[in-house]
Amino acid sequence: MRAWMSMVFLIPACSMAAEPPAMTEGVCPPIRRAPESYPPILRDLFSRVDKPDYWRLKDKSDLVSWVHELNHGASFQSCIPERKHGVYVLGGKAVILTNPEVTISQVASRVPVRDRGVNFQHYLVTQQRDWNTQPLYLLDEWTAYIHGAIAARQLGHKTDTNGTVAIAIEMERYCRVMLAVVGDQDADYQQAEELKKFILWNSGRLSEEVERMTLDTGFTTEE
Repeated sequence: MRAWMSMVFLIPACSMAAEPPAMTEGVCPPIRRAPESYPPILRDLFSRVDKPDYWRLKDKSDLVSWVHELNHGASFQSCIPERKHGVYVLGGKAVILTNPEVTISQVASRVPVRDRGVNFQHYLVTQQRDWNTQPLYLLDEWTAYIHGAIAARQLGHKTDTNGTVAIAIEMERYCRVMLAVVGDQDADYQQAEELKKFILWNSGRLSEEVERMTLDTGFTTEE
């Protein structure tokens, strides 16, 4: 059993009214029609991502994880080379930022031990091997988990069976630490304000989604 309400309170209520970041529109234009039986968020992603089955897990019934992986595909298609990182936020829109001059290892060292969740080792330690100089990768994972949470609600899930919501809340903590590290270590980062706007805006999306899930489906992490 996870401490559901204590995790929710980690997300400041003020973030729900945060100003949205600058978004690039028209990314990942639809290239196919999605089955009407899919939940809306899956239809959005399925219709836009090249080779959608490539992103599907062996368990074909796990649509929440498919949405998560498809969002990585859409973010990848939104990327601009040379240190630009795109994060797909649905509706043909992406937030595209330049990676700051900090590393994931620097972020990891600044996360207090008490705030290191069960996925800290994977995302902030093991993934340094491939992503260390691209800290905005953490935003990509966080957003994919938020979109997985949206899928869970649209599918009528009443429990956090695969931990999607809990991991989204955990990843938010790490993204906030990343923002602090950028402020300390990369004073010349020109998109610092847009990065802050995105993190606050995404926090609001997650907070609102948790509230909607609770109201719409009686959602809980008690399994």
